[in-house]
Amino acid sequence: MTALLEVEDLRVSFAGGVQALRGLSFTLERGETLAVAGESGSGKSTLALCLAGLIQPPEAAGRVSILGQDLLGADPEALRLLRWSTVALALQAAPFNPVATVGAQVA
Repeated sequence: MTALLEVEDLRVSFAGGVQALRGLSFTLERGETLAVAGESGSGKSTLALCLAGLIQPPEAAGRVSILGQDLLGADPEALRLLRWSTVALALQAAPFNPVATVGAQVA
């Protein structure tokens, strides 16, 4: 049976030589749950973007597959269909200033 999610030796580097992910590997089977936790800047959002197919080569290398479909290097139409049917991503939004009063922010 095909794993739900397979990540093998995932590496992500950005301009300036910043390594966001270094050799990350794991498998998630159907029915399993995965939590990703870490400090700010530890690569959680980068991983999520890779799992949605939003970071592609040359920044990303290794293997990421969902239900057997390889995401790294996949054509844009295949990624669009996968996002429409299988993958969802909700990013953190910080619309309010945590040090300002509610009244000041909605005025």
